[in-house]
Amino acid sequence: IPRDIRETIIQPLHYSDSVLTTLLKDSQAAPGLKASLSQKGLERALKYEKTMSTEARAFAHLALAEKLYDKSQFQAARTVALASNDKTLSRDQLRYIAAISLLALKDSKENQETAGRELTDIFRTVEDPKLFDAVATSLGRIHFILGNYKAAHQYLTQVSRDTNVYIEAAVDNAWALLRSGDRNHAVGNMFTLHT
Repeated sequence: IPRDIRETIIQPLHYSDSVLTTLLKDSQAAPGLKASLSQKGLERALKYEKTMSTEARAFAHLALAEKLYDKSQFQAARTVALASNDKTLSRDQLRYIAAISLLALKDSKENQETAGRELTDIFRTVEDPKLFDAVATSLGRIHFILGNYKAAHQYLTQVSRDTNVYIEAAVDNAWALLRSGDRNHAVGNMFTLHT
């Protein structure tokens, strides 16, 4: 949707409950739709979050948390993501944004360990295949950074070939295999990627 049309159509609606609920349903079919929402409009909508349905409120929190994360406002993204703790369709995505926001802060080992625990909890229960792959990749990278190459390999091999992060995960996996001393599998992994 062109920006000028988007602002004339969506902005005056102030992201009411019914608009957000409709956008939630539509964004599952067209993921780019969520990105078209304005940060100011979402912040305005969340001022009235008590009047929203649980799903609409969670969707608004998710869209705003993603925008803040994309602007490198990691603490704000985490705060917004954690503010919605209802069991909704967006719950695992909100938990994921909160965890990776904490990782992105890079201000302490304690934060990184907490983020790792949060991601592990999500990994155990997530049902969305795309989110599963993102969580597995994140956990693999955390373990690689910590020097736990075998654990990194275990997470990275679970990433589906059908996902957009597969190639990155496979390269990371090859490095984990190489670092763990398994050169034959590392080279085999790279040959697989090359073909």
